Amino acid sequence: MEKHFIQQNRLLLLILSILFVFTDSYADWKLVKQLDATYATFVTKSGNLLLSDFRIDKDGGIYISKDEGKSWVKTNATDYNYNKFIEVDNHIFAIGYGANIACSSDEGNTWAEYSYADAVKDVISEDNMPYTVAYAAAYHNNKLYLADFCGGGVIYSEDFGKTWKNTDLASLKYTMKDDDGSSVENTENIYQLVSFKGKLYAFGVYFVFYLDEAANKWKTISDRSNFMAVSTIFNNTLLLGRSVPNDDFKTPFIVTLDDGEKWGELPRPSGLMDNNIRAMASDATNIYIGLQKGGFYYTPNSGTKWFNISQGLPNMGYTTDLFLTPTQIFTTKDYIYVSIYEPQGDSKKSGLYRFSKSELPNPTAIEKTNGTDDASLRIVGNTLYTNTNDNATITIFNINGTQRNIALINGKADISILEQGIYTYKIHSRDSIIKGKFVKQ
Repeated sequence: MEKHFIQQNRLLLLILSILFVFTDSYADWKLVKQLDATYATFVTKSGNLLLSDFRIDKDGGIYISKDEGKSWVKTNATDYNYNKFIEVDNHIFAIGYGANIACSSDEGNTWAEYSYADAVKDVISEDNMPYTVAYAAAYHNNKLYLADFCGGGVIYSEDFGKTWKNTDLASLKYTMKDDDGSSVENTENIYQLVSFKGKLYAFGVYFVFYLDEAANKWKTISDRSNFMAVSTIFNNTLLLGRSVPNDDFKTPFIVTLDDGEKWGELPRPSGLMDNNIRAMASDATNIYIGLQKGGFYYTPNSGTKWFNISQGLPNMGYTTDLFLTPTQIFTTKDYIYVSIYEPQGDSKKSGLYRFSKSELPNPTAIEKTNGTDDASLRIVGNTLYTNTNDNATITIFNINGTQRNIALINGKADISILEQGIYTYKIHSRDSIIKGKFVKQ
């Protein structure tokens, strides 16, 4: 009997491996480099991995790995809490606090220091200069542009960061009412700059602009930015995410902008209310996003179907439903990288995480499991059937990694308590473990 049961399970495992096309159905994110207060990450053209942190004492800096994360070296870059890397020709720039910029011309191995303080000294006082910061950078028409977040506007360099000039500051200003009803003039805070289809766009807290390069002035094209802080270009369309809590189903999840400045949107993951996209990237086939409440998703069909691949990403500790903050996503031929930020503490969860693309769920294979008449696994209504006849335990994880233990009796499990969505499972029976994925529709 035991021999028959083992053979039966081996056959079932073989069938499932063909059905789901998985190497490890419990594939998860792996910690490549633990680094307190990790903030920015980057993959250079040659494949070097770069990582920066946001340590309060500014005693960290920029770290480099030239062997896909196996070993790391702290570089000579002075720490200015760098939050973004950008590669231009044979130069890599890191931008951060205090109007400071680090520049490397050898793939991130060594760094020189530049400053754009002279370009903003008329609007930012000497006392406040150490606290100003740039979050946005873009290379456009042979110029490197930076946006000073604290009122300095958008500046540019034509000599790879050595000297800086101003774009028109007045065209980035707007007027709002103060608490006492008086009018107050502010300079828009720019979160990101994007060069797209021949135009340079700036995305702020409230407004979206493009640069009229002939006049060196900014033109407002929308007053509905609402913190459009992340983006990616996919299939010749600019995709934009809002990095701000606004939990509702009415706010567009991902906003799109084409070269005719026509706005659109992509569908959201089914049932997901969270619109706070903290990181976004794409490659030739997929779009990737990172959220705090929803975790990490990817779509191979522009949002028609989203798949959650959050397993292995660190959570808040006191709750498994909130993840630590994903800050940036980069992809290579084989991997997806995401930097995870956590303020300095004892948990040591902050760092660079990696997911193998070979482990991405196969959309066609997963969708076949619901309603299939294959004897290995099928779902009819609220009942999941397998060909495991002995009493066993099926352990089920939802998209947020929350575990559900359900009794499997005579090959059947009641899954009426599960909501619609994608689940991974393990069937535990004696010394055998069978793994897979299914969709409850």
